[in-house]
Amino acid sequence: ATKMVFDVLLILMDRPIRPVEVLDGRTYRDTFTESLALISDIDFPDMLLEYTQEMMTLETAELIAPYLEHRDFSPAKIGALLGPAGEVTAWILALARYREIAGAVV
Repeated sequence: ATKMVFDVLLILMDRPIRPVEVLDGRTYRDTFTESLALISDIDFPDMLLEYTQEMMTLETAELIAPYLEHRDFSPAKIGALLGPAGEVTAWILALARYREIAGAVV
């Protein structure tokens, strides 16, 4: 579930997302390395603070929609696995909700 949060962050920050590749039937390659680089960036907290609702385009909203609709994409569930990720999940959902409301008004 936390990987979904990482993928959404990559999309929001306009970073590449790699399709999951099954390498030998048991192991796979996904975007974890890219996610780790993003959240390890010393400027990551500032990136979140500077990201505004207006920066989320309709295309971005469409790209993250399947993640947000997943039953495990909730602040409580993700926060139980990794506390701070639950807060980031709540932030993502608030951004998306704002985008949805703002789009309906315009």
